[in-house]
Amino acid sequence: LKPDTVIHFSFSIFYFPMRPSYILLFALAITACESKKSDSPTQLSTPPQEATQTPEKAPLAEIKNSVVRINSTQQTWNPGQPWEKNPPTSSRALAAIVGPQLVLISAELVADSTYLEFESVDGSHFAQAKVISVDYEANLALLGPLKEEEGDALLKKRLL
Repeated sequence: LKPDTVIHFSFSIFYFPMRPSYILLFALAITACESKKSDSPTQLSTPPQEATQTPEKAPLAEIKNSVVRINSTQQTWNPGQPWEKNPPTSSRALAAIVGPQLVLISAELVADSTYLEFESVDGSHFAQAKVISVDYEANLALLGPLKEEEGDALLKKRLL
């Protein structure tokens, strides 16, 4: 070899010394999955009975009582001029009622929020909301009503 000679190595998936062992492993896996057949004529195959029953569907009223709509006004900072804010945007989402005066929502809805509001599913009741806790890594936020009496009218009657 000359000192300026370059040696090229190529690797191909088709030339792999252990390829036959993979084929053997695949063949064993296929044969292990085959169902065993019964040789005795006395056994009759019966269809398996369902051990689990399908749960009854919850009435629509119960589902409506476990969620509440969140209206959020968000205003982010302008990255080009960090001393200014962008124009406000509004977002809406459904949240789960997890306890008395407690609502669980994704954290992205409360990030940079300037105003949060609960709204009943039918749109008849409103209550201003406040952030109790936020975990941005889990993307979860816990909200509560700003005034307890507004929260009682909207959230407490909805718990089962």
